Amino acid sequence: MKLNFSGKKRPPSLGEEVLLFDFRKACRSSRCPACELLRLEERRRLEFLFYENVNDPVLRQKFRQAGGLCPAHVEVFLQQGDALGLAILAEDLLSDWIETAAATESAESGCPLCKDSFSAEKRIIKGLARYENVDEFWAAFRRSAGFCRNHLNRLTAEISEEEFQRRIWETQLKILRKHRLTLQTFIRKHDYRFQEQGITSGEAVAVAMVWRLLQNRTNRDKD
Repeated sequence: MKLNFSGKKRPPSLGEEVLLFDFRKACRSSRCPACELLRLEERRRLEFLFYENVNDPVLRQKFRQAGGLCPAHVEVFLQQGDALGLAILAEDLLSDWIETAAATESAESGCPLCKDSFSAEKRIIKGLARYENVDEFWAAFRRSAGFCRNHLNRLTAEISEEEFQRRIWETQLKILRKHRLTLQTFIRKHDYRFQEQGITSGEAVAVAMVWRLLQNRTNRDKD
């Protein structure tokens, strides 16, 4: 399907087309679309890593300098990685630890996957900030779970046009009000007088959905 970049003074780049396609897909999830885009990016990155990059000396050096991964990315690694790739990287890191006898963090410590995620997040936010006149962006956004507090703050900070900021916030408010109504209905149905009405599937996922939107990492590591 041809994407409509109405009002653009130049044709969309391939990167803009791909990001918009992924954004529309992310908006069908029960998560902040920017968070979902990051999850998609991370899955692709790890698939590529375990498919052909496990023996890459540059990658191994990054992991050695970091001494491994942060706790969150260790769990992601274990969930997505194949057993052989995990074993190869773990043996390399363990050997380096034994040989250097260094229990402390190196001078270049810091989870390499976190660093990659920070870079990907900046690229995604900058990309979304170019979609002011893209009809498909607004249609997908209106159907989404809404941006989490963290990514809404980052997106509006990236946008310089006040009208674009206003429209983003107005659309977000409409979504948040729908969530509030769903939560109020969910709470009311737990009153014994209304329990016979039953909890809908949308109400059942609303609590987790809204808590994910409330994340506000304003003090994240800066590059």
